[in-house]
Amino acid sequence: MRRADRLLELLQALRRLTPPVTAALLARTLEVSVRTIYRDIEALRRLGVGIDGEAGFGYLLTEDHALPPLMFTGPEVEALALGLRKVMAIGDQELAEAAENALTKLGPVLPKPVRTELESGILLAHSYTRERRLAELASGGASPKPVDPVLIRKAAREERKLNIGYRDEQGRHTERIIWPLAIAYLDTADLVIAWCELRGDFRTFRLDRFLNASMIESSFRPNRVSKLRLFFDRMAEQRCQRSVAEAAE
Repeated sequence: MRRADRLLELLQALRRLTPPVTAALLARTLEVSVRTIYRDIEALRRLGVGIDGEAGFGYLLTEDHALPPLMFTGPEVEALALGLRKVMAIGDQELAEAAENALTKLGPVLPKPVRTELESGILLAHSYTRERRLAELASGGASPKPVDPVLIRKAAREERKLNIGYRDEQGRHTERIIWPLAIAYLDTADLVIAWCELRGDFRTFRLDRFLNASMIESSFRPNRVSKLRLFFDRMAEQRCQRSVAEAAE
């Protein structure tokens, strides 16, 4: 790891870990020697980062000039914190860790009165339904996520087609080529919104029913945004039609 990257990792660890953070804990977190931590702490101080503490006691990040102050109202901070905590509760491991890191970055860049709103933790997020569903899958010997959602997100970002094996509700297995457009994280299921070449139409696939998935060279660029917009337009139209039908009854 380059030293510049390591300094950024060290700064993020100081933001995330409960202070005072010992050099030994920082060394284990970054997988470097304690001596390296001492040198990097001094390097950050020379760069103007406010770090209080010393060897044998621990370190505390007091001023973080690497990030400029952000101006949010109290309710805006609560909304941001709630959204990130929701991702931590329902997201896969990569997303949950990213949300936790983002939440730790918020504190140092907020003015002190607003920072108190964040630290008070008035709004929390949890998903008992989701935990129960994952536990039921695990107890049945099935993997909660046979296919890593990181692969699905990567394919969607790069607009790469996926070759998937899928098991439907009746237990029938099919092989398909899909265009992954988005993932919807729900309490009851994680759904992949996609264009299915086998059906020639939009389909939603439960992530826990994927048997396998692999990216292929074929791309559907630049159709992801337009296809996703068309999908939501169609959903809105169907909701409108249902509303009209219900009103006519």
